[in-house]
Amino acid sequence: LGQCLVGFGVSEDDIRATDDPLAVLKVRLAQLRRLNITPVILIDNAELLSEDLKRDIATWLEWREERGFLLQAILASTTPLALSTTVQTRLQTVTLPALSEIELSAYLIHRLNCVGYRGESPFLEKDIKRIFQQSLING
Repeated sequence: LGQCLVGFGVSEDDIRATDDPLAVLKVRLAQLRRLNITPVILIDNAELLSEDLKRDIATWLEWREERGFLLQAILASTTPLALSTTVQTRLQTVTLPALSEIELSAYLIHRLNCVGYRGESPFLEKDIKRIFQQSLING
């Protein structure tokens, strides 16, 4: 939760000052949506998350306001994830072959575009290299 708050632009001071970080996350996601920014989380090896964390993330993915869902996600997993019915209806399963480093970069921006992201890739070249190297180790 703390990593998501920081990732979505909440200051460390604001995080320390709150008694309800979950409410802060929901407010921040709504603020971003009002700015026409689609918040997206990318989770690799989602099957390794604890059941509690999977349940929490599924709850976050169910939050919505008049503009639609507050949060989108790309969940990479080697096994199907058991999530709530609401979240399951929004899932798209993709089976990937091994990708080259160049294909990985293009694939990541494609997946971000599919969940509403618009703009340049948020990944630096070093991020792509790290993700690619990790995929070789874990693949």
